[in-house]
Amino acid sequence: MTSETVGVDKREWGIAAALFALTSAIRLAFVMWMANGSVLAALRKWDGSIYEEIAHFGYFSANGTGPADPSVYEKRLAFFPGFPALIRALTQVTGMNATAAGLVVASVAGVAMTAGMMALAGTLGAGRTGRIAAAILLLGAPMSLTFNMVYTEAPFLALSLWGLVAMVRRRWLLAAGFVFFAGFFRLTAVDLWLALLLVLAVYARREWRAWLAAVLAAAPLVGFIAYASSFTRDVGGYFGLQTKGWHSTFDFGRATVRWIAAQLPDTHEFGYLLSIGVIFAAVASCFFAFRRLPWAIWLFGAGVVANVVLSDGIMHSRPRLLLPAIVLLIPLALRIAGGTGRGERIALGLGWVVFGAWASAHMVLVFQWAI
Repeated sequence: MTSETVGVDKREWGIAAALFALTSAIRLAFVMWMANGSVLAALRKWDGSIYEEIAHFGYFSANGTGPADPSVYEKRLAFFPGFPALIRALTQVTGMNATAAGLVVASVAGVAMTAGMMALAGTLGAGRTGRIAAAILLLGAPMSLTFNMVYTEAPFLALSLWGLVAMVRRRWLLAAGFVFFAGFFRLTAVDLWLALLLVLAVYARREWRAWLAAVLAAAPLVGFIAYASSFTRDVGGYFGLQTKGWHSTFDFGRATVRWIAAQLPDTHEFGYLLSIGVIFAAVASCFFAFRRLPWAIWLFGAGVVANVVLSDGIMHSRPRLLLPAIVLLIPLALRIAGGTGRGERIALGLGWVVFGAWASAHMVLVFQWAI
């Protein structure tokens, strides 16, 4: 690809790498400060350990031998295969352990994600200052520590952001390619796919190649859901195991409203307050960003918000699950970047990154529940 195709030049790729490295150092400094044990253990907690197990042993038995065990595969089949496949490939090629491989994948994806955020801001006409502001918006968000963990946030966001860049530039086949690969990583890829379909309906109704590519782009997403469901019919298929394991089911927001109503009056737990604040901010950002963003970006962000907020599930995971919706705040970041002096921008950006790093480390190391 040329620089024009990808939307950032070599210098900006260097800036993206530097921004990701600098903000990662701040986040990891908080982890080292708060961790009572191994830093690496903190970076592979919860979902990370499951991805490593899948990479080592597959989906169906605890240690990769013996008959399929429902208690094992009814948990592991909730996790898409893209990330563990990359971990497994890297461990086999290099000999490094699964945790190191997962962190390498996340780090490389983190740089691509940062460059993608800069390129996305560029599609809105942002100059270098605005592009950097958009990157800092993402890299400083609460739960941005997951970009440095054995989690899918960085790979999925890298593919999603570049997919949105391609959609805004109306490079439909390239956009479909990014959607295709995103479907190997997260169920949330459905929001990216739907955004592609809707913008095609507006801008490319008669381009049959674009529609064919869009249909094929859903193959990994639909294929894995069908595959997982074929082994989990007893619990209702893929979505049944999501409900069984994480109480995750679409309920038009009833559970979210009940939980906020129960927690808001008297909770003093930072994790709950952060989750409530992020939920409110995400919903408000849908209205704020409406008609301030190209349709592709708004549809993706609003789709993520709808999927998360209108579903039951683990409420204190909302700050992490809503990370992709931060694209809705790009206009705010650009407004701040354009209306402040250099010193103010540095202070605001550093403050945002430090707060996000502290909040992330607190949720991973102090908050007692999974993220």
